[in-house]
Amino acid sequence: MSLILRCVHKFPVAIRFRVILFTRIGLKYDIMVHCCTISQMFLIMVFCFVVCHLSVVRYKQTNIDLINDLLQQENTVKYRNEALRPRNLLAAPDVDFCKDIRFLVMVLTKPDDFETRQLWRKLYGDPLLRNEHRYRILFLIGVQPGSENGTIVEEEIRAYGDLLVASYLDSYRNLVHKVLSCSCESGRNERGRKSMGINLFMIMSTQLFVSLAKTLSGMRYFATACIGVRALVKIDDDVAWNVTKVSSFIEKNVVPGVIYCHRWDNNYPIRFAKSKVYATMSEWPSYYYPKYCSGVGYIAHKHAVLRMLDAVSQSEFFWVDDIFTTGVLTEKSNVPLYSINNAVEIFKENATKLDLKTMFHLTKQANVGIGFVSN
Repeated sequence: MSLILRCVHKFPVAIRFRVILFTRIGLKYDIMVHCCTISQMFLIMVFCFVVCHLSVVRYKQTNIDLINDLLQQENTVKYRNEALRPRNLLAAPDVDFCKDIRFLVMVLTKPDDFETRQLWRKLYGDPLLRNEHRYRILFLIGVQPGSENGTIVEEEIRAYGDLLVASYLDSYRNLVHKVLSCSCESGRNERGRKSMGINLFMIMSTQLFVSLAKTLSGMRYFATACIGVRALVKIDDDVAWNVTKVSSFIEKNVVPGVIYCHRWDNNYPIRFAKSKVYATMSEWPSYYYPKYCSGVGYIAHKHAVLRMLDAVSQSEFFWVDDIFTTGVLTEKSNVPLYSINNAVEIFKENATKLDLKTMFHLTKQANVGIGFVSN
């Protein structure tokens, strides 16, 4: 934290000071004070020094608490749907995680999928590669405190420090009540009656509900803790990505306030009840979805993320991650989606064909990732 005392105006009797406190995560406290005597000025300076010292100590010791405090400030805002409110984080990287990087890579994984996270760390987590292109990888997961998965994840957090853990659960059974609680406003009960049974419906839809919760948590962490980082890159965990091309694209092509992705235009809701993306008329009455991005991989400039987050509280809840975040929110916040369809391979039949012109390649095969990194 730094302290600036700036003399704003001088009167014959009183001296007016502007006290500005900056914290390491970008918060600024701007206070106007009036000093009539030298002793008052001295006391104010001592007070500011003590506040700075205590804040720095607290920040180093309770980074997760401060981030949660900042996230919960959003809860003073009225939300059209309670499901979209910020969720408390159970674990987050240390304070220097985003230091000196240009972009943050956000990957959604399940808590028990340690193998995939290790593959990512092996392929893309090499310190030399990360430092050359100035990025960090953040894995987003959800666990139930005290569960077996929670214990394993705690060990992984201590070992790697690259997990963002939120207070939603990655268990379909335990998330049923959360999804149903959103049904009153969104017509979800209607969906359950029309589908082949509520239990099977929950299994199909809860994955997307959890994915949306993770993505919003990651965006909020990025906006709160990664001050000065240029871009957020969201990638599915079964996607190989070309580190050099993504880094170069962010350096040379990304402009403020824009998202770059494989863009879907004029897609329409699926009305087939057995589909996992089935949408009832009450949930989505329009014939078409707004333009939105494929979740395979996209690049969002920092300003775009901030504008999207500002629109969350006034948006109607829709449970499909990609459509809500890159469709509903971007439309409401006037964030443009620039098409880079030729740079995103979304067809699995091309999974083994390495195209170095591609930035994101839908495949879980390690050989493609190795090919991207080695070239």
